[in-house]
Amino acid sequence: MNPRRYIRAAWEAPRWSASPCYFEVGEGAILPVYSVRSRFVAQNQNSQMKQAPIPRGPQLDASAIVRTLENATTESGAKLIHLVEHSPVLLVFLRHAGCTFCRETLSDIDDMRAAIEADGTRIVLVHLGDRSEICDLVRKYYVENIERICDPSLELYSAFGLTRGSFWQLFGPKVWWRGLIAGWIRGHGVGHPAADSGQMPGVFLIEDGVVTNRFRHRSAADRPSYVEICEIGRRETR
Repeated sequence: MNPRRYIRAAWEAPRWSASPCYFEVGEGAILPVYSVRSRFVAQNQNSQMKQAPIPRGPQLDASAIVRTLENATTESGAKLIHLVEHSPVLLVFLRHAGCTFCRETLSDIDDMRAAIEADGTRIVLVHLGDRSEICDLVRKYYVENIERICDPSLELYSAFGLTRGSFWQLFGPKVWWRGLIAGWIRGHGVGHPAADSGQMPGVFLIEDGVVTNRFRHRSAADRPSYVEICEIGRRETR
């Protein structure tokens, strides 16, 4: 049996594209024991998966992802690995609390929450360690009862391939224009960064132990549709 396995995920394609691709995990990434571990690695017996092209781009390390899922605990005391075992999870990685786009994200999550959770998907927010500031924001945007994880060491961010942004990703023209709209016209405002202001956000849908869709921000100002991410991810599992 070929020891190389693949994680199903959505490539960095336009949001309207529902085409999946496969990220190479590499040698030694066979994950034993219970369901989430084994299903994080897709079956080699699937002929379409064997023949699928592997695009150039970042690799996802299945072993690293599972380790961080096992170690991560929400503010309420729930283990992230247990949440992933029992329901689809929309993992939303935030920027620092002072960022207007972090605030816009929380507002969008509140607006789309009913549609996201309609099929049992659980939303989990991941933030950078600015706990007191995030607590104030989640109350402001009425999402304080959504599970959240404080990740000051960036273990989850790193495991899911989220890095610090470039100058243009953080300060490009799109960021200034969207910042003006979100921060001042829509009233989200800006605040002092209490955590790493260079860390980029991202969104991952995990269902049945498989990353079925993801959105990796090319710009700090990107504004994904969380409902659409879930809908595309669900279609990929059918």
